[in-house]
Amino acid sequence: MSPKRKNSDLHYTVNSDFLGQIEVHTINWDDLKFFEDTLKKDLDSRNFTVEILYQIMDSSELSEKDLIELEDDELKSITKQIVNNENDIFQYLDIPFDFEDFEESIKEYISSKIKPFQKHMIENYSYSSRILNDALKTKKLVSDFTKSNRVINEISRSVLRNQLTISETMKSAIETRTQIENLIQPILNNYESLAPQINLISNLMSPTILKWQEWIKENEKIIETFTEISEKLYEKYKIKEEKALSVLKEYNWFLTPSTPLEFIDEIMTVYYEGDLTEDKIDELFIDYFTTENCKNLREMVEKWDVDIVNERENIILDCLILLEKKDDLDINISNVIIPTLISQIDGIQKEYMIKNGLTYQWNKNGWFGDDNEYIDWKEWYEKQLPEDSLYDLANDVFLNLLFQKAIPFEELEVPFGLNRHKILHGENINYGEIDHVIRSFMILDFLSGLSEISNTKEN
Repeated sequence: MSPKRKNSDLHYTVNSDFLGQIEVHTINWDDLKFFEDTLKKDLDSRNFTVEILYQIMDSSELSEKDLIELEDDELKSITKQIVNNENDIFQYLDIPFDFEDFEESIKEYISSKIKPFQKHMIENYSYSSRILNDALKTKKLVSDFTKSNRVINEISRSVLRNQLTISETMKSAIETRTQIENLIQPILNNYESLAPQINLISNLMSPTILKWQEWIKENEKIIETFTEISEKLYEKYKIKEEKALSVLKEYNWFLTPSTPLEFIDEIMTVYYEGDLTEDKIDELFIDYFTTENCKNLREMVEKWDVDIVNERENIILDCLILLEKKDDLDINISNVIIPTLISQIDGIQKEYMIKNGLTYQWNKNGWFGDDNEYIDWKEWYEKQLPEDSLYDLANDVFLNLLFQKAIPFEELEVPFGLNRHKILHGENINYGEIDHVIRSFMILDFLSGLSEISNTKEN
């Protein structure tokens, strides 16, 4: 039997000659997720329809068996009443319809409306996270955000308060649009300082919008407004980021999900001044992560919140503490930290693959998928990346430098001191440089961000 869940405070009734009046709640985001999961089951269209109807029915005395035992015409009559009350969800369904049409209409709605939205949220996850971090670092932006957050709360209360009827909801949507337009002008006038604010607004609004009755239809203009502005800001920011990435690649550096905009600006300022050498770029990264007793590095590490990284927290924090005390120690701490972090990177790399359905077969010396097909693990990792050049460059250092193929006692194809095989097998004994320590922490940040995206997809 399908699980019964009461998901909404908005209800209506439908009538059945055999079952009487049936209380139904309006379709919400949880229901759409249930619909998507039900599509994956091996059900015929009639039984699929029964499961969908039962999911949104809140009459406690009604069982799924009651719906199954109905004649087709009666089941279609109930379905038609629901379709008429949910005309946005069933916009791809023409009346009259059969059960196959009903199933196909839900499939089309999820494919056309829900999937693109999910894809957009996942692909922009790292970008949204970074601009939020930047916003919270600047007092002015915190102040701006606080003011805007009050408007968001008022918008949310207004819409939720007035959505009991369509006419009232549309009235609220118009008022909401006016309030949002008041936010737009200062953003356009000063987009760089307020970029985090508008993306944060978009992120906060999205899950709430998803729960509103007929959210696509009634809030379409609101969503379009935010999307249009967000995309403009995103493109302007990405131009600067792309230039920084092209500069960094030459010196085997990269950016990660936690890299703040202010640091990218610093890199580009030095670049435009014509003063960017390998030593200078090393100095920029080392200074950023180690000044003020490694304040920025600790902030980055403490934001990691995925199990495969957190379970190694004590080891990673020991390395961080050792780095914080470097000035008090008469040793090269890099010699200790680097192999320790590489071993944890190695473990995370493998655990991430296992968590995503791969297995390592020792007798075949390789990774294999569910169908027992051999998997080139580096190619597999490349397929896990979001459409973000920031991840591409980080992944390039991770796969092609740190895990670059190494033949014992032969030179690497691409000479680079931070190589997992040469270091852990004791061949390279001159790896102990502070810049490689920073790269090792940044690779952990890259893997943490990748794992967080994977968890977001699962949820």
